[in-house]
Amino acid sequence: DLMSLVTSRWIGWGMTVTDLNQDKSDYVKKAYMANHFVYQTVNFITTKAARVPIRLYQKGKDSELKEIQKHPILDLLAKPNKYQGSEEFTNQVLGYKLIVGNSYIYTPKLEAGANMGKPYELQSMPAHLVEIKNGRSWMEPIGGYTIQYAPDVVFTPEEVIHMRYPAYDFDL
Repeated sequence: DLMSLVTSRWIGWGMTVTDLNQDKSDYVKKAYMANHFVYQTVNFITTKAARVPIRLYQKGKDSELKEIQKHPILDLLAKPNKYQGSEEFTNQVLGYKLIVGNSYIYTPKLEAGANMGKPYELQSMPAHLVEIKNGRSWMEPIGGYTIQYAPDVVFTPEEVIHMRYPAYDFDL
């Protein structure tokens, strides 16, 4: 049918027809890395978005907004982890969402002290390698997350920020 043809092939001006199966790694390898139009578009969007300054505001009296200059969340977003700065991290997270439709951010939490339970870093998970484990019911649809090359490590839904596009075919 037409829908499966459109979703399984990328057809463009003078470009090679690329078959994409349900393996999200194909989206990264064949659609993004091998197609310069997709590559340029994704990089244009993510680079511009990653350069937007991060600001934090607090609503005061009379709904007046006051910018907060110093806060732990600003520090975390400025340096999400020891390997990436804000721009690279944001670029990667947004890129995964554009390419495979999902982004996953692992948020390990402090286990003791005054800030117990608060995240101390943000790690972009390789979205094309993440697998979602079924939850107990439609009210709790996600039981956890694993990564293909480490299937024994299960990340709880509380440890992962999962950004995705809405699923409008809920009952299909």
